[in-house]
Amino acid sequence: MIDRIKKILRYQAYELHSRIWQQQKQSGEFGDDFFHRWNQAPPPGDKSHTQEEAGAQNPLEREYYANLELPFGASFAEVKKSYRTLIKQYHPDRYHSDPKKQLLAEEITAKLNTAYQHFERKQSQNKGR
Repeated sequence: MIDRIKKILRYQAYELHSRIWQQQKQSGEFGDDFFHRWNQAPPPGDKSHTQEEAGAQNPLEREYYANLELPFGASFAEVKKSYRTLIKQYHPDRYHSDPKKQLLAEEITAKLNTAYQHFERKQSQNKGR
């Protein structure tokens, strides 16, 4: 089921890019080599695909950083600071007057807790080495 959804999403993304390319080509914004330039490897200084990221032990680690609104590879001190700020912002008790917002806050808090627990475990494992 998940593979089928992925295929559908890939196809929709391809269709969207094709439509955009056709519109830009007609308007004269880009030439025929647009997709070639778009699919090129990242420039040498680009750190979005680092070895740390490739060697991440947990495949959800990128999502954990995103949940904490941090760039990949942030230090544990930054994780802790971001976690505390976001927990204060999204704590369910702040939204006791609105049940819908309270449920949403509970979901967000659960994601934040999961992410923080992952980084806490990782930090304690690194201390033991």
